[in-house]
Amino acid sequence: MHLTNYSINKKNDKYVQNANAEQDDMGHKWSLAAFSKHLEQVLGVDQNLMWSKIYDVIIKSLLSVDSIVY
Repeated sequence: MHLTNYSINKKNDKYVQNANAEQDDMGHKWSLAAFSKHLEQVLGVDQNLMWSKIYDVIIKSLLSVDSIVY
């Protein structure tokens, strides 16, 4: 089973803590900037397209509940 809750994972023997803030792409807890850089450089993900799709989902989600609020 894969758990993503930090408070649980940090107690795991295999957990690797990031000891250096300058190397934020090491260990199990990466910064968003380091993860984005990894997606782009290693996996070839187009960041502009990815964020455009994320914003699109957020806008559509907000619009779907807009009539409920009023």
